[in-house]
Amino acid sequence: MSEGTGSTETAVGRHEKQTDRIDLSVIGGPDSGKRTAATRERCVIGSGDSCDLVLTDPTVSRFHCEIVLEDGKAIVRDLGAKNRTLVEGVAIIAAPLADGAVLTLGNTTVRFERQPEALRTPLSTREQFGGLVGRSRAIRDTFVLLEHAAGSNTAVLLRGESGTGKDLAAASIHQESARREGPFVVVDVAGVPEQELGQELFGEAGAFARAHGGTLYLDEIGDLEPNLQRNLLRAIENPTTDVRLLASTHRDLRGDVNARQFRADLYFLLAVLEIVLPPLRERADDIPMIVQSMLAEIEEPNAVVRDPVWIAALLKHPWPGNIRELRAHVERTARFGLPVAHEAVTAEMMSLKDARSRWIKMFESQYLAELLQAHGGNVTAAARTAGVDRVHFYRLLGRAGLK
Repeated sequence: MSEGTGSTETAVGRHEKQTDRIDLSVIGGPDSGKRTAATRERCVIGSGDSCDLVLTDPTVSRFHCEIVLEDGKAIVRDLGAKNRTLVEGVAIIAAPLADGAVLTLGNTTVRFERQPEALRTPLSTREQFGGLVGRSRAIRDTFVLLEHAAGSNTAVLLRGESGTGKDLAAASIHQESARREGPFVVVDVAGVPEQELGQELFGEAGAFARAHGGTLYLDEIGDLEPNLQRNLLRAIENPTTDVRLLASTHRDLRGDVNARQFRADLYFLLAVLEIVLPPLRERADDIPMIVQSMLAEIEEPNAVVRDPVWIAALLKHPWPGNIRELRAHVERTARFGLPVAHEAVTAEMMSLKDARSRWIKMFESQYLAELLQAHGGNVTAAARTAGVDRVHFYRLLGRAGLK
């Protein structure tokens, strides 16, 4: 059975998705005449060896721009290049691309074309990968990459907005890998002061030592200070290190590499395989299945969580805090019986003290989620707007169920 338009089933029982293909031709500059046909729905142009279209033009940044096919549209995004990406001569941060559009990157010009339904890539037949569940095309596309990660011993960089389940993905990769019997050690890079973090990572009883023979997961690796980036690079390259490394970030580290805020050599070691976790708004059809998975962990949940009206309300909410925000709301509803998503607390439900406490929790959860969304998941910027330091902001996220 196929899943929607452009999806077919192969003879081996896995689904395929059939999409347009990104074709790029260099029409001006040192690499004039060079062409590439993308093998996926996103394509990176730059001077870095890992780019899909590699340019030798010295005015082109290591990661200059990215073209992505989203909802039937082609979008180009500048990745913080030293010379801005131009579309038809106009500088952009992000912009739609028409077929035949010309991009200018430094002294190089590139023509974009799309070949209708020329790209076929597999979709997993699974509806669960470890702690992640869903049957939408977006998540089954991700499951394919997670399966590849579990079947290898390479480093993996998990990228996505806050709350998309990067921690669940990391734990699930470990659980399904050949190292499943070894330790799984987690270090929250952003939540530990630099001096303490150095000891936690590299000390005699540090994370690398504790993870020997297993997996080390570094959460929010983009917040790692420059000195510790150098030490981490040395630890990874140490031939005696027997640790499989997984890392995650809500940031696009390619822009940080361009700005020399994150070491390029460390990025390439961490991002041997890079997996982007889709936000919940791109997989809203998975919400009922995710909710049922969450409710299975709660004893005797309130009957309101079985109400179709309540489920329907969940589907209408944008969930800027993604799965973490959804989990916090589901748990509140299952335990306290709020009748619909984000409905106000009424006087008949509880005492003044309890109502005030509930209001504060609900306000903080929604405020923090929307603040994170407004800053594109950048915790440092969100904390600055909130007027608190980053460590305290992380504590607030944890209390609200968003971390």
